Amino acid sequence: MKLQPTQIVGLLAVLGFGGYLVVRIMQGPQDPDVLPSGVRISDLPSPSIPEPTLPPLELSTTLPADPLDAGSQEARDDLYCSGLIYAEHLAKPGESAEQTQKQLNAILSLAAAGTGKLKAEGVATDATTAAIADAHTDKAGADYAAKTPRISLDACMARAAAPPAPSPN
Repeated sequence: MKLQPTQIVGLLAVLGFGGYLVVRIMQGPQDPDVLPSGVRISDLPSPSIPEPTLPPLELSTTLPADPLDAGSQEARDDLYCSGLIYAEHLAKPGESAEQTQKQLNAILSLAAAGTGKLKAEGVATDATTAAIADAHTDKAGADYAAKTPRISLDACMARAAAPPAPSPN
């Protein structure tokens, strides 16, 4: 029987890998604590990483008793107008893209101005401004649905278009 070259290569591979496996089995189990260099892992010094120091979080989640009365009249009017424009936006979904973008810009700018004033006045924090703004949005939405807004929609859009007042800083 004459072996083909591929059969010879296969026979050599089987003998080589088989021999390697026999040698490994005869060595016995390896200690998982010993590195290939012979050093024991348990003998190595433990890394000393200092604990990070973070500033304390000061999130006051205490809401005012009536969120609609929190802050100055200016801040409340900004938040109310933002909610009123939002109610108009929801009530008329078929508006042109230009009108929709104008409304969304007004909503965002008035909400940012109102919450910024509340925080500057010390009445609210980042954690409480959303709840106060939501209360004004709900009130404005209810007034819009009842057709009795306390500020006209045109006045709110004009308020949004006016440049923001300089901050007292």
